[in-house]
Amino acid sequence: MAALDATMPTMLDLAKMTGPDGKLTPLADIVPILNLTDMIFPKIRWMPANSKFSHRSTYDTELPEGDFAGINGYTLPSVGTTGQSEDGLADYQDYSLVDVRLAEASGNVDQYRMIQDAKHMQGAVHKVMRTWFYGNAKTAPKTFTGLAARYAAKFTGSTETAENIVLGGSASGQTDSTSIWIVNFGKMGGVAGIYQPNTMAGFQITNRGLYTEKHATLGFRETFMTHYRWSCGLTLPDWRKCVRIANIDTGQLTAAGTGSNDTDLAAKIRWAIDLLPPDAEGETYVLGNRLVSQWLNQQAMDKVNGANVTFEQIGGKPITVVGGLPFLRCDSITSGETAMATS
Repeated sequence: MAALDATMPTMLDLAKMTGPDGKLTPLADIVPILNLTDMIFPKIRWMPANSKFSHRSTYDTELPEGDFAGINGYTLPSVGTTGQSEDGLADYQDYSLVDVRLAEASGNVDQYRMIQDAKHMQGAVHKVMRTWFYGNAKTAPKTFTGLAARYAAKFTGSTETAENIVLGGSASGQTDSTSIWIVNFGKMGGVAGIYQPNTMAGFQITNRGLYTEKHATLGFRETFMTHYRWSCGLTLPDWRKCVRIANIDTGQLTAAGTGSNDTDLAAKIRWAIDLLPPDAEGETYVLGNRLVSQWLNQQAMDKVNGANVTFEQIGGKPITVVGGLPFLRCDSITSGETAMATS
């Protein structure tokens, strides 16, 4: 029975959600200590994929170019060429099963199930955002390919995206590294989230109601079932619209970084921003985790390249601005990345 109950709330879980008055703790009063801060999540632009299970993008690989002609001379016609890329969709699914007696014992069945739904939703956001950065459909076919797999190598085995990789000071193979990302969400080739066409975008919750669960040997039990689903993926038609600052040595970050070494975060970010193409329209953000945010703010207060880092009020909230772009904290970016080859 212990193995069965591992996927369902127990009386102990209910007790931990109940106050001294015997009533359920309101959802707003449950401290979300496991929540990650991914400020980029509400900024992501979502669009339906252009096929059932994937999204195909077409881009120029060579422009047509004529020539100069002399008197009575001829000119051959020119033709441009195009390429295509395809990004797959992932189908995130989850279920919640709650024993009917346990839900009734809470004193408020609907509120109890709503609290469970909120926890499942937050877990889904964590999963999708980790995949957004580190997913790789080549090694895990059920998932989708995130940013890191697209900008994975500066030298050995590199692709055209190597041009938009800036290296920090970590040695090849070092395992306490992190990355900073400059991401453009413009409609002309920028990063976008994709979902299955003819379906609802975003996280879907379906109340399956009362469900009689059957076990092969133990019999039956009455439960409430909820189904969660999220059709999602990532597309980046124009690789120039994203830049990765990789190999940031987290153990070497200091408040006194200078432009002559690899610890000056503002200088690295400014260099990376200049790699974006001039036509990178739409919203563009600098993304980094909590550790990067702490050191970047510290360097700003210590006026290391202070002209590049400011604190501004955007939408009524204080935001760090680097090189003219808002910095958004994304805790799904880890500080345990393995550094890529440096030569």
